Amino acid sequence: RRLLSSSASVQDVEWCEAHGWLLAAGTDGIARAIELQSGEEIFSWSNGGRALSAIAIDRQARRIAVGESSGVVHVLDADSRRELARLDGLTDMPWQILFSHDGETVFAAGGDWRVLCWPAGGGPAKVFSGHTGAVHCLALSPDGKRMVTGGHDNTVRLWDVASGTELLLLPGHTGSVHGVCFSREGDRIYSCSDVGAIKVWTAPVSDQHQ
Repeated sequence: RRLLSSSASVQDVEWCEAHGWLLAAGTDGIARAIELQSGEEIFSWSNGGRALSAIAIDRQARRIAVGESSGVVHVLDADSRRELARLDGLTDMPWQILFSHDGETVFAAGGDWRVLCWPAGGGPAKVFSGHTGAVHCLALSPDGKRMVTGGHDNTVRLWDVASGTELLLLPGHTGSVHGVCFSREGDRIYSCSDVGAIKVWTAPVSDQHQ
């Protein structure tokens, strides 16, 4: 079953449980929402043709974040698609975007070796620096207090979200890290690389760093 026919490359997809939408971001500069059951395109939003690289929606289904190849992240109202904020600071494309669990913060993994996070309504960015290559992926712990990232430098890194401090550097992959996640309890990190490896790491719980 094919949900979308487009001449452009689709760079990212995101599932919205609340509405039953599949969100897609394409190199044609168009973000689309597709109703999964019917396959109908519910809406589309365009930034004027600049290639998109990442898309996310908050858990409350209130806001959508769309990243473009220039590094700009646009925050949209999920109902009206009106732009609520333009988040600047990255100098290269975001590889992944996600919202905090409460939907009030936007995180972006940057091709410029950094992760930035902003208030979803706009404002100064907090910068997480340490990777020595593009940051490909990120995930938040179940309590939202820690963040794990993976990058082109073959490393996995654990961060304290509130302070921006790097808590752990986890080397060991021999290829770029393209996926990371926490276990349900938040005490394990899983990562995968482009050479076919999946690794499991012990993640200190948040109260050890308070």
